[in-house]
Amino acid sequence: MKRDGRTFDHQTLEAIRLMAIERVREGERPADVIASYGFNRTTIYKWINAALKPGVGINALRSTPATGRPQR
Repeated sequence: MKRDGRTFDHQTLEAIRLMAIERVREGERPADVIASYGFNRTTIYKWINAALKPGVGINALRSTPATGRPQR
């Protein structure tokens, strides 16, 4: 079963992103890591590319407040 990141709150999704990147840095294959979380295979490569950007690094995977008009 594939999961959709939209069903998770911001803190949970941030923790999943950071744990996945840490596991890849420890030597696990990206496809195996993301399969254990149940997300689509291409998702982890987007996370890896974001984490490798110079000047931003792992902070690119942190949660940010939602933009737009606040709820009433």
